[in-house]
Amino acid sequence: MRTGFFIIIILLCSVIVLMILKYFHILPDCSIDWNALTAIGTIFMAIGTFIVLFFQKKIVDWMYRPVLELKFEMKEPYCLQFSNSFYFRLAISNEKGKGSANEVQIQIQSEQNQDYQIIPRNLDWVDNSKQFSLDLLHQGISRFIGLGHIFSPQVITQLSDTDPEKPFFSQEIDSVVDKNGPKKEECYFSLDTIVRPTNKDYILSKNKYEFIITIIAQNFKPIDYLVILHFGGKWSINKKIMLNKSKADFENNHGVWIEIKKI
Repeated sequence: MRTGFFIIIILLCSVIVLMILKYFHILPDCSIDWNALTAIGTIFMAIGTFIVLFFQKKIVDWMYRPVLELKFEMKEPYCLQFSNSFYFRLAISNEKGKGSANEVQIQIQSEQNQDYQIIPRNLDWVDNSKQFSLDLLHQGISRFIGLGHIFSPQVITQLSDTDPEKPFFSQEIDSVVDKNGPKKEECYFSLDTIVRPTNKDYILSKNKYEFIITIIAQNFKPIDYLVILHFGGKWSINKKIMLNKSKADFENNHGVWIEIKKI
């Protein structure tokens, strides 16, 4: 629709320019049938007027459309430390948009070509917890949504067995975990999803994971990002160790290293 609209506008403008040039005698005499050209111009003007009236809302929506982007860096305010925990947040930005985005949702699912799989589910907004969608994301604004967090082994061992954050301590699920709890340095990455199934597939042990994160809005075409999570699985209270900035650190089993790419 957009391409056809612009073609008609260009043709209409061309006819109008020719008519103006002829009226002011700027064009040299030629064999143009100006009566026919005037009739054609009138037809195009009628068609243009019809299109503007019929598609007015779509045209206005396109002119004032949001432009949503996902942003992340391995530093504050995307990565935060609170006592015995680390939190990782994604920024959903409408800084380049011309208007507000309505009913914004962020969904995560596992990339298909890997052993670990989770079905699509919504991530949780940091300042609008347990709400599947954000009513409005205004032009020039960014809002944070949780990707996941890491609790220290000391925190994990103090959780009750019914706590959603408590991993299944089983040899069948994770060979590096003792049946009586995590080893002294072992920790887990917990995805910040709103829906948290009883199989606790949102709790991740040491591994490399690939996720597809989709930005969805009522007035915005969905876009996908590939999020690659390298999780070393070892805990440290030292922020510089936990928030890695190189693959080499991850390969030494330390902390977290996250990459994000637009698909």
